[in-house]
Amino acid sequence: MTNGFDLRRLILLLTGIIVGGFGLLCLLYPELPTTLTGLGLPTQTARIEAQAVYGGLQLGMGLLLLCCAVVPKWSVIGTWIVIAQIGGLAVARGAGVANLGWDSVYTTLALLYEASTALVALLTVFFNPPLKRQPSERPTSEPQHLTPSAPRATDAPYSPLP
Repeated sequence: MTNGFDLRRLILLLTGIIVGGFGLLCLLYPELPTTLTGLGLPTQTARIEAQAVYGGLQLGMGLLLLCCAVVPKWSVIGTWIVIAQIGGLAVARGAGVANLGWDSVYTTLALLYEASTALVALLTVFFNPPLKRQPSERPTSEPQHLTPSAPRATDAPYSPLP
């Protein structure tokens, strides 16, 4: 028995939570990405820019990916968004590392997360197995046989409830 949830939607859900959560943290605490990366916020404009790009943009993307995870018809386009956005970050970060070299644990972890997420998302475009759950167990005391019965004649108005 499947529950209608698949690997693609799981990737969208996890990526939406991670990206949206990081975006919310950066929106509330714009010093967070600057502390992790060594970027400076010398002016009020720089602080606002950090809130907008690291906070607002990532929070919006996270919410979009969560919507794509919830609405099955949107899962394919959501997956391509992950491939484009997260994969684009991985390619750009990888180019920076190739050009300048490794410099921090943050760069290493970010590159590993971005590359693996984009790769798994790309794989789900071509191979998307359903995630299965165990069927609910019924009591084994008596087998339940459903037999059709004739409708009951009543004077009550129709109700779909039993």
